[in-house]
Amino acid sequence: MEAIMRKTVTPNIDSIIAALIGGVLIILYTNHNGLGISPDSIYYTSASDAWVKGNGWIQFDQTPLVMFPVGYPFLLGVLHFIFPQGIVPIMPFVNALLFAIVILLSGLMLEKINLSKWFKWILLLLIIASPTLIEIYSMLWSETLFIVEILVFIYCARTYFTNANFKNLLMMALLAAIATITRFAGVTLIMTGGLLLLLDNRWSLQKKFKEVFIFGCVSISLLVINLSRNLYLTNTFTGIRQKGQTPFTTNLKLVGEVIADWLPGTHFIIGFPQIIGAVFIITMGSIFLYRTLKGLTPNSYEKIAATFSIVFASFMLVSATLSRYEPINSRLMSPLYIPFLFTIGFYGKSLVQLVRNSFLKKIYQWAFVILSVISLYEFGVYDQANYVEVHEGGIGSYSDDDWAFSPLLKELQVNHSYFQKGQPVYSNASHAVYYYAHENISILPEKAHAQKVDMFNQLPQNILIWFHNEENFDLLSLEEIKTQKNLTVLKQFKDGIIFQCAKK
Repeated sequence: MEAIMRKTVTPNIDSIIAALIGGVLIILYTNHNGLGISPDSIYYTSASDAWVKGNGWIQFDQTPLVMFPVGYPFLLGVLHFIFPQGIVPIMPFVNALLFAIVILLSGLMLEKINLSKWFKWILLLLIIASPTLIEIYSMLWSETLFIVEILVFIYCARTYFTNANFKNLLMMALLAAIATITRFAGVTLIMTGGLLLLLDNRWSLQKKFKEVFIFGCVSISLLVINLSRNLYLTNTFTGIRQKGQTPFTTNLKLVGEVIADWLPGTHFIIGFPQIIGAVFIITMGSIFLYRTLKGLTPNSYEKIAATFSIVFASFMLVSATLSRYEPINSRLMSPLYIPFLFTIGFYGKSLVQLVRNSFLKKIYQWAFVILSVISLYEFGVYDQANYVEVHEGGIGSYSDDDWAFSPLLKELQVNHSYFQKGQPVYSNASHAVYYYAHENISILPEKAHAQKVDMFNQLPQNILIWFHNEENFDLLSLEEIKTQKNLTVLKQFKDGIIFQCAKK
């Protein structure tokens, strides 16, 4: 046993050290006021709080959680049982552990890809220093768990395609199933697994369909349960979604901007985002087609990563075009970062190996090293500047100093009479009110939802808690509210006002 442990640990000691460094970085970044808390974070924590209290998956405005799947709130709920005093204070350590797991898993897979040590170290450093990943693991977001699940899926997929048996197929399917209820984008793992199974040229057509059927039924099971529950409670699968307003070409440009941020020389290439986005999609697609036409078996980490990369990028482009949500950004694309590194790193090395001239090979190798150093330098400059900012005022979100020391929120924490008048309470920052005052209040309706706007306007009496520093242009503005309601100031603060509203 000791010999086996030594054989496993010794070649991966660098990955273990890298994982520890990554975990410490997250602790340092979240040292001031803890993790960043966004509106999405409040949906997760409020649903987990309700579940722990036995009220089901109900979010802070007392409506069912349907815009997000229940997987991440379930994890938070389990942690709440373990730490009944509250999970927010311990979440920086949870995120640090998850980031360390991401780095360790990446290192273990890079070791199996048989890259040279210096190549492996460069890729590990690009993971540790990635501003995208540091941002994700400094926030209370479901991507922190989703990225881990993607890497474990790649590991399980490689295990299955190396040793194809029912147990390994079931493990791959279960990972995909869990990912779909962590983020709805987890369906990309189902699509990736299905494609890899169909393109495996070692099996007969009958065998392929049998494997795909089993994988499909298991992998989609938890998502079907989650969506069925949503449909039963709200008559919608994932809440009321607006149609996409961003054309495909604009989304391709946004993808290109994110990819440009990941590449060396960002300042020089950021001006060509559509070209970068198109080149990225074409390159990933070409690798996928080449591997398919050559009949290469999908039994290596880098080939599985390349398949996932093209599937995930295509899914994001199509979904962002058909459905409206926040514009494609580094957060939404973050699950692609490590598979992207795997793909570029492995196939970049393969291209170098095709060069027969030793002098040219050395030039290509040094070019890769120089470009990597440039990336690391740019990452380091950004990380240092970002650390100075978050160290002084907290991560820009509901946990930063502007919100933590808000006079209006302080009033709501000590005076709960505003919530006890028997009237509906609305706010343009209802998430922050729940986070600091632990009161369940309604979300001010978005302009696009005419029915909800009309219901709000028809209320005879209600309380409105208005924050000056919350800029959400999708919500009703104060001027628009004044056209329908008479507003009486109950109490005024430098950062907001509490109004008594009456229908005109």
